[in-house]
Amino acid sequence: MKKLRFTKKALSVLPVPAKGYAEYADTEEKALKLLITRNGTKTFYFRQTIDKKAYRFKIAAEKSGFSLAELRRQAANLRCELEKTPHGENQNHCLKELCNKYIAEFAVHEKLTWKEDLKDFHTFLSPWFMRRITDISRNDIVLLHQKITINNGPCRANRILAKISALFSKAREWGWRADNPASYVKRNKEYQRDRFLNGEELKRFFSAMDQEPESLFKSMIWIALLTGVRRDNIRSMKWEQIDFHVGTWTIPKTKNGRPLIVCLPDQAVALLKTIPRLSEWVFPSTKSASGHLMDHRRTLNRILKRAEISDLHLHDLRRTLASWMAINGTSLHIIAGVLGHSSTRCTQIYARLNDKIRRQSVNEAVKKMFSVQI
Repeated sequence: MKKLRFTKKALSVLPVPAKGYAEYADTEEKALKLLITRNGTKTFYFRQTIDKKAYRFKIAAEKSGFSLAELRRQAANLRCELEKTPHGENQNHCLKELCNKYIAEFAVHEKLTWKEDLKDFHTFLSPWFMRRITDISRNDIVLLHQKITINNGPCRANRILAKISALFSKAREWGWRADNPASYVKRNKEYQRDRFLNGEELKRFFSAMDQEPESLFKSMIWIALLTGVRRDNIRSMKWEQIDFHVGTWTIPKTKNGRPLIVCLPDQAVALLKTIPRLSEWVFPSTKSASGHLMDHRRTLNRILKRAEISDLHLHDLRRTLASWMAINGTSLHIIAGVLGHSSTRCTQIYARLNDKIRRQSVNEAVKKMFSVQI
């Protein structure tokens, strides 16, 4: 029996056997089989051996109109019922239960961004909350991904799709569903963003910052530019993490799960010393459930409007520091360390910015080589 991943294109080119029949197995749902007779008839079957007993059920003919996602789900449900595993016993769990379990038992302990996950689940998945997780098809997710792409952009749609995939991967692990309907959903093509403030924009940005009234939001924006640290780590900065004597900020856990020691420039140290210590947080808030500031956008948008700068996000300030380090000739290895990247792969975007430094180094080396013959 040949194995292949069932897709419309792959199935359309399968040959008709000269005699007898040909059988194929789906690599995604192994219990799903396709039978092709010498007359060209194609029929989908469930076929699986469970506890030394062989089971075979007809699911649908090729022309029945069922999608491959639906066929896989039917085969998976049959397998779960026959195996009498938790998969089959937990068919009635709704999506809201899955989201709550995912947040409480996994995300809270493993992800710094679990609050964003919770917010995204409520924003994008709430219309499905009361649906059984076994009733959510791959086609449902494809349509949702397309909708988010139109309304929120291709990158945002891909991030939400990744979260949905992680959610259903846990459902499989916990035995709540036999497959992951977000698997093999085509992602949008993405282009690595390289926006940063150039010299002329920096002048206007600094001028606009000087005109902005003093506030914790303004201080947060300064720290983003002066340290290159991610937004979530800046929001949750604590006084106990700062060593004013040596000028460092120790972040216990970053996005990649590792700690990071941030070298604070003199301007950042001076700024932090002006902030009153009202709580354990450097940027406290009485309105936020977290106890610290969350939304900087109004302040940043006001500053950017005043500076006549467009298409700039807070994360671009992190990229601005790294870009100017590259322009100044700093190695990618050092930039990766400053940004908290686990490798230089993520910092390759800055390589083109120090072409001048590299060109100077090459010229000096060639000059040195030719000096040998003099």
